[in-house]
Amino acid sequence: MFALSPPVDGVAKGGSVVVVPAGGDTYLPDESRGRVADAYGQGGIAALQSSVEGLLGITFDVAVALPAAPLGQALGSLAPVEFNLGQPVLADTAAGTGVEAIASGPVSLDRAGIGTLLTSASSTQGETDRLPVVDAFWRAAADRIGSGIVKGLDQVATTVASAKGSDPANAPAAFDTFLRSLFAGPLQVHTLASELVTDTASNPDHLDLLRLDAGEIAQVFATIAPSAVSPPNPTISIYVRSSLADPKLTREAVVRLILAGANVVLVTENPESTPPALTEVAYVDPNDRREAESYGKYLGTFTSKLADLRIDGVDAIVTLGENFRTAATLPIPVSPATTTTIDATSTDDPPTESSTG
Repeated sequence: MFALSPPVDGVAKGGSVVVVPAGGDTYLPDESRGRVADAYGQGGIAALQSSVEGLLGITFDVAVALPAAPLGQALGSLAPVEFNLGQPVLADTAAGTGVEAIASGPVSLDRAGIGTLLTSASSTQGETDRLPVVDAFWRAAADRIGSGIVKGLDQVATTVASAKGSDPANAPAAFDTFLRSLFAGPLQVHTLASELVTDTASNPDHLDLLRLDAGEIAQVFATIAPSAVSPPNPTISIYVRSSLADPKLTREAVVRLILAGANVVLVTENPESTPPALTEVAYVDPNDRREAESYGKYLGTFTSKLADLRIDGVDAIVTLGENFRTAATLPIPVSPATTTTIDATSTDDPPTESSTG
């Protein structure tokens, strides 16, 4: 999954790549639960797009399905990608099962090698073993890109494509343009954490099934692609911001709000700012005050106020305070924490939006 950085002076350069496990546990188009990758077999790229959107709680602007050669061509400007491959890349082919497609050790991948590494899979190699390979590739690619690769990309060839809100036939060109912008600036890499589902109640068919961390998903996408986040609950939408310089604390706050039923649609880290002593809950509309404060109790003692900052799609702004360092180590309170109403004093500028593909 790719997301462009917010544009600067009208130009978007660089962004993020998120490695999503193919074995992610989710609902498939036939309403059964299974591996997110299996959605492709049920309905092609459109079904896969829908299942991934459901798994991640976001929407995509463009989705494409590429076999090895066209994928290597699309990503050709990255070549050569050089890194140490910790284990061989295996593939199931007509020649056999678990055939070594790329040997382990130092590699320098050309276009064909990039396509092979990213599309190869084997029934003899679990997803937990394959993910580190894909992660290592993208981190090496990010190093290769550096501050940006400005040379043009080759024309993208694709067999299947989908573009929401537009003619699917335009998706290849849209994807080509997207990649040009993405590789023109620095690239961040996020590989979503997951754990193998081994209990027979949740995985009766013993699939190579992985359970993703809902808190991490919300934190990552509310940070890199807030405009693509789809609120899953009929509740207010919350913007979480932190100056505590500790992403683990931010994730803990996001997890607590999600467990409480809130929609976390935007997350920012501002380590250069000084956090308030107490966590602040700022509601945009006075009618949402009670609901906003009901979520504040899950974060410990907090102050409440009317916000003077308005952001499209955001109903309340939570600013983590120094006291959350301690509150995060305590059980989630059953009864509301102390609340104090104060005047709004926020002066931060609203963040801009990004796009996804």
